[in-house]
Amino acid sequence: MNTQHRNLNTLLKYGYLLGAFGLAAWLGSMWLGWTLTSWILGIGALITLYSLRRNPAKILRWQGAVKLDPYYHADLYQMVKNLAHRAELSRVPDVYLMKSRSANAFAVGSEENPVVGVSQGLLQALDYREIEGVLAHEISHIKNNDLYVKGLAASFGNLTHTLSWIGKILLFLSVPLFLLGMNPIPLWPLLLLALSPTLNLLLQLGLSRSMEYLADLDAAVLTGDPMGLASALQRIERMSRPWWWGQWQPMASQSADWLRSHPNTRTR
Repeated sequence: MNTQHRNLNTLLKYGYLLGAFGLAAWLGSMWLGWTLTSWILGIGALITLYSLRRNPAKILRWQGAVKLDPYYHADLYQMVKNLAHRAELSRVPDVYLMKSRSANAFAVGSEENPVVGVSQGLLQALDYREIEGVLAHEISHIKNNDLYVKGLAASFGNLTHTLSWIGKILLFLSVPLFLLGMNPIPLWPLLLLALSPTLNLLLQLGLSRSMEYLADLDAAVLTGDPMGLASALQRIERMSRPWWWGQWQPMASQSADWLRSHPNTRTR
């Protein structure tokens, strides 16, 4: 069953990425031509690859993160080392701490230059078993090249968003021509161009959900303890709920899953 879920989510992951690429390529070819569009998409992919290969330490320090000393946090580093070894990463990730009360974790960089980060609130709220599940989830993102895939999708989305504004302007300008019975620019491609940001958003959200499912599955394999991650997700969700959640929970739970960047905790 796990293999079937993994294959399905892998297919969805690259399907969403291909959809984001296809949308950007179609819009670009319409207004810029295939040659220029190919150059733009290629340069965007190279920039994404370069940005991931750069040392993320400077950016993390700008955001207030502090690199944890392996001597004083030996247990945490040993946990990360064990997970990285099981995931067959070429390098053990550095560990950074965000001074935040919220329970968060993240992964940045690439497999050659990996970094995982945790918030102070997460370390205080979760037990050892739950922290291991969360770190395994983040290391799985690194192993699956999710950071590069997400960066590529973002570059495709930026091109789509820019071209959509061109479409909106042309659509606005074509309305008077249409009312005067003149021969304006065809409306259907302009309408698709105007709707493209919404299509791109749905593709980006779908991509994010598929990557989260894959990271959950791989984290369970790395730890051999799927309930550790499940317990962590439930605890983090409870911590992030506002005080009025209990009163409006039935309404909130009805929000469509396809409008989420992360799957529903119960579904995960």
